[in-house]
Formats: sequence, structure tokens, C-alpha cells
Amino acid sequence: MIGHDRYQTAMAREIREIPGKAERLLAECQLIKSAANRIRRANPRVVIISGRGSSGNAGILLRYLFEARAGLLVSSSAPSVITTYGQSIDMKRAVFIVISQSGRSPDLVMGAQSARKNGALTVAIVNDSTSPLALACELILPIGAGIEHSVAATKSVVLSMMIGVQLVASLTSDDDLTEHVKQLPQRFREALACDWSGWTDSLVAATAAFVVGRGFGIGTGARDRAQGD
Repeated sequence: MIGHDRYQTAMAREIREIPGKAERLLAECQLIKSAANRIRRANPRVVIISGRGSSGNAGILLRYLFEARAGLLVSSSAPSVITTYGQSIDMKRAVFIVISQSGRSPDLVMGAQSARKNGALTVAIVNDSTSPLALACELILPIGAGIEHSVAATKSVVLSMMIGVQLVASLTSDDDLTEHVKQLPQRFREALACDWSGWTDSLVAATAAFVVGRGFGIGTGARDRAQGD
């Protein structure tokens, strides 16, 4: 259990904010529904996802959701194609989704600008809705995590994954998935109430740790060894 005393680390304090932030994100259902309707009207042939570090790992989960639940082909963006090689890519009938905590990474901003210029419907999943990245995209899905100081990222990654699930659930009219998402704030609280000391104590003497995941769990597993952007 993560305690309440003033000697908590910044990471522990920010993790404790997740349930409340998740509840507020659930209240943004109309914004997510509107974005899903725009994507539906665009009738995309492909979804392109861009992101670095922990945000990129949130994108891995989103890729599985779009392919497994919406039946849409997904590709990962290679920002250097634009920033280094100066290549312009035809993105007609593409949805370009970029995920970022800060919204200020120059390569991600340039990628979004290029995608929009070349015909893509651009969507920013971002913590700072006034950031250059948010301004570069047509649709903004703010996660509302607030200021995040810890490295690696915690609440911004969880909320980026959560809003991705909400978006796909709305796009596909998946009531079952929507109901599961509604349970997340309580599930987060239950996780925080658990006594993890036995597990964490076992890591103290370990010389190495391995994280394994597959399918929908790959993004989460990869994030456990990644830093935020």
C-alpha cells in the first residue's frame, strides 16, 4: 500500500492521483464521442501512431485496440523520415494520432504538421492542451494529468492508455469495453490499497528484473522499463 505520509517520493504521490484523474477523464465522454465521430466520417484506410518513450508504449496498446477491436491497419510513425530525410508522405484517408505528455517534442510537432498538410486527420493525445503539438492537430484529447515531476512517467501514461481505450470503445460502439473502462477508477484504488511490500522486498536482492507481456499487455510491459518524453 502506498502510504499518506509527507515522506513519499514524487512518483508515489503522483501515482496516488491516478484514480481521481481517471474519474475526471471519464466525464469527458462527449469530447471523446465527438472525436470518434470525426474519425468515423473520415473513413480511414490506416491509422498512424506517433510517440516516444512511455507515450510510445501507450501507442502500442492503442495499436492493438485499433487492429483487434476496430479492424483498422495501424502503422508506427518514423519522425526522422520527415525531420532528417525531408520526405513528404501521402496521408489521405489516414488518421494520425500523436501521444505526448509535454506536447513540445519538435520531431513530434513536425510530424503532426506534415501529416495534417498531407491529408491526414490529426489527433493529439496530450497532457498540455495549449502546447505546440496540440495546436498542430485538428483534434485534441487532453488527458488532464496535471503537472508530472517523476521519471519515469506514471499518471500521464495510464491516462493516455485509458483515453485510447475510451476512443476505440466509442468508435466501435463497444458497450462492453465502455463498461470495463468505467470500472478503472475503482480498480486503481484497489491496486493502491494492496500491500505490495512482499513483492517489492523480493526485488531488493535481485541482480536483474525481466518484464514479459504480449498482446494488449505489450505496451504496459515495455513501459515498465521506459522513461517518459
